[in-house]
Amino acid sequence: MAIRNLLKTVTQRRKPAAEQSPDLQVDFSYTQWRHAQMEQLVSNYQRACDTCDSAPA
Repeated sequence: MAIRNLLKTVTQRRKPAAEQSPDLQVDFSYTQWRHAQMEQLVSNYQRACDTCDSAPA
């Protein structure tokens, strides 16, 4: 259960803003791709936990 709470805080962190200033051009494509990967891992983990929690003992 503690891992679930930790994962929730990780996914709730602020995503980087692509436009921080008009003079600053930053490519967040890798960061966004990696963030999407991590969100997929979290959702898969939570789905697996929910499956185990709902399984008969």
